Amino acid sequence: MVLTTFPPLAGPIKFVHLNPKFHSQDLEFRPYDLMVVRREDAEPEHYTMSAEGVVHVTPGSPSEFISLSQWMRESTLFNVLTRIRFFRNYLIYKAFREWRKSCVAD
Repeated sequence: MVLTTFPPLAGPIKFVHLNPKFHSQDLEFRPYDLMVVRREDAEPEHYTMSAEGVVHVTPGSPSEFISLSQWMRESTLFNVLTRIRFFRNYLIYKAFREWRKSCVAD
């Protein structure tokens, strides 16, 4: 694990830089799957995590902070929901329905 320290007034804060594991060509969207990288290897859109929370850094827009407890809760809920068959296969069913609608309309 690569830790970076930032010396504020209260003492050093340790945090890690994270890149998303998913790529745009992946079929499965997993926004909470992150991998630790060195600071210089962080992509333009990346995350930093500390004991206080997670910051989502996006170029050209304000960074978004979420507390660590809230991030863990949302991550757990996302993982639980994606195990349910309806949500896991939703995009496949939706694409099939749209294809079927277009075939019947012709």
